[in-house]
Amino acid sequence: VTIGEAFQMFKLENENCIISKSKFFKLRPENILPVSQMPHNVCVCKYHYNFSSIFDSIAKQIQQPDFPSNYHELIYEMCCDTSKEKCMTNKCTRCKSDIFDLIDEEFHVDLNTTIQWKEWDEVSERLTLVENTSS
Repeated sequence: VTIGEAFQMFKLENENCIISKSKFFKLRPENILPVSQMPHNVCVCKYHYNFSSIFDSIAKQIQQPDFPSNYHELIYEMCCDTSKEKCMTNKCTRCKSDIFDLIDEEFHVDLNTTIQWKEWDEVSERLTLVENTSS
């Protein structure tokens, strides 16, 4: 999560707290790095955040000991070789292509449960953290 994303999440979760973006940035802990100082192998794009967010919401509902503990483990369950672009872009015929089929078949989970998650979406040409609910 970038410092900008953290600020938006903070504002959503603390609506009554009045703090400017610049003050929030000044108060950031030392271990929270600006994007310009983050390692290049760490992705902070909206797609990875959104996938992680929905995975975490699903995992909270499932609560099975054999269910992957994070979305990286789920990707390893789905892909036959995570180092190959073909596998990571859903073009491999051997990989499992549907996450919902995998969850249903491998973990026998009722996917009709309502879940809530946050995702980054473009609203008025700006990325905004929005809350979603679905089943």
